[in-house]
Amino acid sequence: MAVIFAPAAAHDVEEIGDYILAENPAAARRFIAALREAVAALQTHHAVAFPS
Repeated sequence: MAVIFAPAAAHDVEEIGDYILAENPAAARRFIAALREAVAALQTHHAVAFPS
């Protein structure tokens, strides 16, 4: 299952990342890495997030 961000959600994530980056670049990298990991988990284990 593919995870697709709505345009508004993608924009929000980008703004959040930019905000964190301005204050703490290392934290911004961790945020993006954690988000990518969570999305990958949803793609692999979508039944956990969307039970039938």
